[in-house]
This record gives sequence, structure tokens and C-alpha cells, in this order.
Amino acid sequence: MTTVRCRSLGEFQRALARDVTAFERGLRSALRKTANRGARVIQKEAPVDLGGLRNSITAVHTPATSYIRVSSPITKIILRGSRPHMPPVEPLIGWVTRRGFASGVEAEKLAWAIARHIAQHGTRPNPFIDRAMPRVHEIADVEIRRVRL
Repeated sequence: MTTVRCRSLGEFQRALARDVTAFERGLRSALRKTANRGARVIQKEAPVDLGGLRNSITAVHTPATSYIRVSSPITKIILRGSRPHMPPVEPLIGWVTRRGFASGVEAEKLAWAIARHIAQHGTRPNPFIDRAMPRVHEIADVEIRRVRL
């Protein structure tokens, strides 16, 4: 606990304003650190193929606040899954090859099988942000507890 001795109301108001300003500065710093570290935690949970989704997860800082942005257009599809639909096969051939499941004609056959499965069943949700949030909350708790008057 901090003790402040003031001789006048004006002196008290100035001391209080200094403390509030210092506290706000500490909270902004805690928020910046939480956003930076939280973005890295979410990046680690994100599924990766070519890295577009992972690279779209960033910490954004403004004078007033900081937050984590996930800007990839496929984020909602990954988080919620998709209804049955026929996906384009060419990207799946690349995915099968990059993952080392098959190559050449076999990669094309496997990609078509995956496409047919998606056409029948859709894709499962991958709630990677939900999995990361308990750790992000822990980070925020630690950073906010470090803020002192």
C-alpha cells in the first residue's frame, strides 16, 4: 500500500493524476505484451499447410488498445468446419504431396478420394483459437498482476 501525504487538495489531485497515468501506462504495456505473446500461442495451435493462416495471426497495437487479429479469409471455415461441397482438387493434390502421403498419379487419386469425402461429409471444425485461449488468459492474468501503482 502506498501512502501519499498532501498539504492541499490541489496537491492531492496532482498526485492522484500521476498515479492514474502510471497505472494506465502499466495496463497498456500489459495489454501489448498479452497481445504479442497471445498471438504466438494462437499461431502454435493453428493448422499449417503453406502458412497463410498462421502468418495472418498478428498482434495489433493502437494508442488506445492492443488486440490479436486473425485476418485469413479461411479462418471461419477452419474454425466452424464446412458443409458438404466439392472442393477443387488441384490444391488437394498439392497438400497430399507436401504432406508426403503420395506423389504423382497416386497423389491425384488420393486427392480425388479426399474431395469426394468432403463432398459427402464436409470438413470437421478445428477450434484452434478456443484451444489457445486458456493460455492467453493465463498470460493476461500474469501481465495484469505485474502492474503496480
